[in-house]
Amino acid sequence: MNPLPNHSLRWVEISRSGIAAALGGSSAVDIQSDAYGFGTELVSRIALEAGQSVDGTERDWVYRAHAANAQRLCALVINVKEIPAGEEVSYGGHFRTERPTTLSLVAAGFADGVPRLDPTGGVVEIAGERCPIAGRIAMDQLIVDVTGLTVSVGDVATIWGGAISIDEWSQWSGRGVHDIGSTLAPRVTRVEVE
Repeated sequence: MNPLPNHSLRWVEISRSGIAAALGGSSAVDIQSDAYGFGTELVSRIALEAGQSVDGTERDWVYRAHAANAQRLCALVINVKEIPAGEEVSYGGHFRTERPTTLSLVAAGFADGVPRLDPTGGVVEIAGERCPIAGRIAMDQLIVDVTGLTVSVGDVATIWGGAISIDEWSQWSGRGVHDIGSTLAPRVTRVEVE
């Protein structure tokens, strides 16, 4: 079930308390690049309320915020399909089912800020489990192997934050945590939680 009243397909939940804790001890907070996906306005407001400067270069707070799961990137499952063994999944033919497989189509892709992997790999969380991405990450979607799980259209896939860390995405993609957070697209709805 979609938790958002505006029925967004993809969103990022941002924890105010997680950001506040991550900013603790920072004297001059760096708020460039849309504050690394947390939102410049929100990070500035939290920092200024704590009496911190926002015109500095200290950006270690970004790592601390992600370590505290202050950002959770989510998207809806928009299709679930049974696929026979021997079928190519996604484009490029980089993934072929070895057995009958249940696949979920998730409404997030590289246009939303999900890093492309070379050529495949990665996992997302669905139904409380780490599920492998099947095939290449496309512009607006990715496909996930959910064989053996009960997954329905409207369920939530967590791309990072929770069981999957942005640090893992950094390792899989070869991109820095700061870079990944900075590329969240404007169409990814930001939701403050607490």
